[in-house]
Amino acid sequence: MKLIRLTIYGLYTLCTICSLYTTAFAQNALDSLAVGEWFEVPNSAVRKVIYQYPAGTYFGNTSDMRFLTESGGSYDTLRDRMIVWGGGHGDYAGNEIYTFDISTLSWSRVNDPSPRFDTAGVIESTGYYPDANGNPDPQQPRSRHSYWYQLYVPSIDRYCSIGNVFSFPNAKASRNVDCFDFVMKRWERKQDAMTTGGLATALYDPITRHVWIHGQHWSSTSGFLAEWDPVSDTSTKRSNAPSGVKERTSPALDTRRRQIAILGLNELRVFDLNQSGMLVPQLKTLQGNTAILSMERGGFAYDPVNDRYVAWSGNIGGQPRDIYVITPDTWVSTKVTLGGATAPKAPVNFSDGGSNGVYGRFAYIPSKKAFILINNRLDDNVFFFKLPPSGAIPPPGTSVPAAPMQLDVQ
Repeated sequence: MKLIRLTIYGLYTLCTICSLYTTAFAQNALDSLAVGEWFEVPNSAVRKVIYQYPAGTYFGNTSDMRFLTESGGSYDTLRDRMIVWGGGHGDYAGNEIYTFDISTLSWSRVNDPSPRFDTAGVIESTGYYPDANGNPDPQQPRSRHSYWYQLYVPSIDRYCSIGNVFSFPNAKASRNVDCFDFVMKRWERKQDAMTTGGLATALYDPITRHVWIHGQHWSSTSGFLAEWDPVSDTSTKRSNAPSGVKERTSPALDTRRRQIAILGLNELRVFDLNQSGMLVPQLKTLQGNTAILSMERGGFAYDPVNDRYVAWSGNIGGQPRDIYVITPDTWVSTKVTLGGATAPKAPVNFSDGGSNGVYGRFAYIPSKKAFILINNRLDDNVFFFKLPPSGAIPPPGTSVPAAPMQLDVQ
């Protein structure tokens, strides 16, 4: 009996050591990441944790929903992970949440999807799936195209969907603001969004701890910028409608200058958040390598350490290895072809059954001073790359040590 217990204890200890070694290896993979190169995380495709429906269950029109179809992503600063949630329209009914942990470089499914989809859309206009009695269930917000308008909000430690656009199955919309509590694993409803619709966008401002939301861009009623205080749950209109920003353009917030840059469809516009009253997005002239101006629904993020905007679309000129580094003071864009043994593929195009977009699944990860790219292909691995401290790209293979993680904890 003692021998058996000793053996079991020994196996437990060995497994613990193996687990710690695996975690340490995963962390070291990014801590020693070479700058100027794509790094493909081995065995990091999300499909292995995707919810498996019972045979014969109808959960949308597509047998392969890319990455939940037209879904964005958001960085959870407290737990150091990416969050992805979405689906919607007739494509995918599941409303489960997925996270990619930066320390372990692995996917998890936070919860399972609603067991009741309301496939006829009887109560779709409520924004919720039905409970067992057929009534709207506030714990089951409907699957939707989440684009850029879903985000993690550090000031209230919640993951929030600012409105509901293209919900399952008939693409209806509502102004519901639903926020998920990862501690209690429950949704809670806030005050309705002041603006939403279309490819709405939302960005968290760590200076004011507010969220900046832009509604359906071309609309004369919803196409304005709003400022939401999540703590008081109040909103303020901050621009006229339509503001001039185009739909399908990508937003990023410069925390140093406190400005929102919006890139795409052959334009670069900037909201100066330092101004009071109603804001007007100023049209800027991009210089240098300007091909990235034509991107639609591309990846766009700000690196506060290097003070650079970085963009990736994967299909500009057919070169998925390319990123575009933009200097905010001069608005000069530099195309950089990253090295690395492998590189990400271009997103699956809409005409080929893809979501034709990257949205917030391209993001800056402060804990590793690196960028993450989660493509819309379920069998593709996750990619990272890092800029050097100067913001320029040195010869491939140069290593830059990571700095200690700084979290916005309220």
